[in-house]
Amino acid sequence: TTDMVERDVQTINIDAPFTDLIALIRVGKRNLIAVVNAERHLEGVINMDDIRPLMFNKELYESRNVQSVMTQPPATINMDDNMRNIIKKFDETATWTLPVIHDHRFVGFMPKSSLLNRYRQLLQEYSF
Repeated sequence: TTDMVERDVQTINIDAPFTDLIALIRVGKRNLIAVVNAERHLEGVINMDDIRPLMFNKELYESRNVQSVMTQPPATINMDDNMRNIIKKFDETATWTLPVIHDHRFVGFMPKSSLLNRYRQLLQEYSF
């Protein structure tokens, strides 16, 4: 499972001001940002689709903070989860990306596409 985790992801502290989030978005390339606390425990996620309407209204910057725009992920993957549990979590949540946790700390995101690629690879290996 470790090779299917995207670790080059953006994180922001739960106590950060909204302006820090906007600055992070400016340099980012992803649609999902992990919200963590000082111990790197996952507090929530920020989906670009959810905050896009707020980004262009600078009057809202002062009244918002990271916590006010984050949501809880529908599920998390633990590094110890077996493949069957991971597949089940993706199926139950009908989502394409889930956060990965190890020892209560955020590690990265796992895209469903990594899982599908692994499955295709296994099928090819067994078909010979």
